[in-house]
Amino acid sequence: MRLLLLIAALFVAIFSQQRSPAPTPFYNSRAPPATQPLASVVSRQFPSAAPPVSAYHTAAASVPVQQTNHEQQRTRNPYPTQTSYRAPQRKQTPRGGNTHSNHVPILTKAAPTRVVATVAPADHTRQQLQADQERRRMEDQHRKNAEKHRLDQERRRQAEEKKRAEQERKHRQAVEAAERQRVEQARIKAEEERKRAEEENKRRSDEELRRKAADNERLRQHHASQAAAAAQREQQAQKVRQTVVPLQTHVLTSQPLQHTQTAVQQLQQYHPTTHMQAHPVQVVDPRNHYNSVPLAAPIISQQAFNACDMPPDLWCDSREAAAACGVEQQCQRLRRKPIKITLIYEALCPFCQRFISNQLGIVFNSLRGHFELEMVPWGNSRLLPDGSFSCNHGQKECDANRLQSCVLDQLQVKGALPFIVCFEKNIFSQSVEQSWRACTAFVRSHEREIKHCYDSEKGVQLQRIAAQKTFSARPQPIVEVPYLLINDYSPTTENNDLNVMLFPQLLGKWAKIYNRK
Repeated sequence: MRLLLLIAALFVAIFSQQRSPAPTPFYNSRAPPATQPLASVVSRQFPSAAPPVSAYHTAAASVPVQQTNHEQQRTRNPYPTQTSYRAPQRKQTPRGGNTHSNHVPILTKAAPTRVVATVAPADHTRQQLQADQERRRMEDQHRKNAEKHRLDQERRRQAEEKKRAEQERKHRQAVEAAERQRVEQARIKAEEERKRAEEENKRRSDEELRRKAADNERLRQHHASQAAAAAQREQQAQKVRQTVVPLQTHVLTSQPLQHTQTAVQQLQQYHPTTHMQAHPVQVVDPRNHYNSVPLAAPIISQQAFNACDMPPDLWCDSREAAAACGVEQQCQRLRRKPIKITLIYEALCPFCQRFISNQLGIVFNSLRGHFELEMVPWGNSRLLPDGSFSCNHGQKECDANRLQSCVLDQLQVKGALPFIVCFEKNIFSQSVEQSWRACTAFVRSHEREIKHCYDSEKGVQLQRIAAQKTFSARPQPIVEVPYLLINDYSPTTENNDLNVMLFPQLLGKWAKIYNRK
């Protein structure tokens, strides 16, 4: 293809040379750059089609040639920035026109100097071609190096990403393994805590059952002993009535003999003929049994007038008995003001719950004007050396005691007792929070203050005060609950059991005493 283009260009040049005048001398410095040899133009347009240099051209190459301005510039700058040189286009003129300025000379023998001028541009073009080829080779090498560098970077990046992904996978596996281990440890710990809690609950339940059984056994023995003592007293009283009462109707008579005969007659009514087979009884003459029948009269008179031989709790039943025993001032002081009852209890004690729910609330509503009630929620709790508390029925009881102390502090006994009765009915089967919500209606106006007291240090201080009141009971220490202090006096355990058991009757009796002004 290039050869065809070269032949066409040569044909056009020959045809133009035959129709145009002689060319302008090459030494004309005013000639434009467009008047360059055709070989130079063709070699620049088609580097590979440059014509071979003949011997004539070689011989003429030694002649010095004056270059044009355009050729001087290209000599000074042999490495142009453009990749290829583009020859200036020749202006087409009509046939027969003046082509003096645009005429391209033909290398002929008539102008040997012009032929020499075309040799240097051809060499320069070949050097430029070599430079362009070297530049393209270097560019290709640079491009290959850049591509290789890019591929190396890409491979390194992929390797780093793969390494990072592997590290992340290993890290994720380690984290998952640690998480599984933590979950397993937490599960094992929770299982151990659950087992420990079950064992603790079982132990507490067993202790509670044993304590309840011991309390029931002690109470049963107490009731049995009381019943036996009452039966024994009843038997003794029956014997006294059987032996003494038949004689009392006649002991004060002025005729002892007649009394004796009458007594004998009364005794004869129980002759063995009546109960011969069952109880053979020998009739005894009272005159042989008693040396002097009238001697019984002073003995009976002494028993009738010795009022202080009665139990002390009966001395204030009448003014005569109080005067005889010298306790008129004490009985009068009891009548001036209501008696004070202090109940020491603990929130989760079953006996305390039954006493508060079944007796205390009813008695307080009916006889509140005859006694003053004080409630101390402590019981058998213990104050530890570090200042904390240990309750008989666990932490739940400590929380319930503290809550009731706050309620009593805010509302006093009159306003707090309905809440405490409701609370004790619910706390056995529910938590402290559930029992609080179930009975909040009784303390609606003081709910915020009570909750603040329960959550603050004030509740702890109130429990310390309750502990101090319990520990300072005199003369008997508090060893069981519920325990009733009467005017700050702690009775014995046996008397306390009777007071708790007969609490409504005891208050009813005291109410009658207060009514006797």
